[in-house]
Amino acid sequence: MIIKLGSIGDVVHTLPALADLKESFPEAEIDWLVESKARVILNGNPWLHDVVEIDTHKWRRSWSLQTLAEMRRTASSLRGRRYDVALDGRCLMVTPGERAAFAPFTIVVNWMKSIGN
Repeated sequence: MIIKLGSIGDVVHTLPALADLKESFPEAEIDWLVESKARVILNGNPWLHDVVEIDTHKWRRSWSLQTLAEMRRTASSLRGRRYDVALDGRCLMVTPGERAAFAPFTIVVNWMKSIGN
């Protein structure tokens, strides 16, 4: 799973990493966790198995029991997928425990620095 929630530009700049991953691991099923507004960039991408859309902006705007329930359902669904590895493009999950909830191994990557050098 690639975790890159950011803006459309952030997602576009991360696409070369997806291509490299698929070239190196052609049999891998790669999913991408992305903000709703940037999903359009990933729709129909042949290198992706699934695009998992979340709307953290909505969650931040409307704190309620319903929002918390939606956040829990999303986290539970992601845990249920049992990813082997998660690539966290912005260190969005703060603690090792939060990272371990998605996959046994999480690699935190500064995509922009990697691409810029």
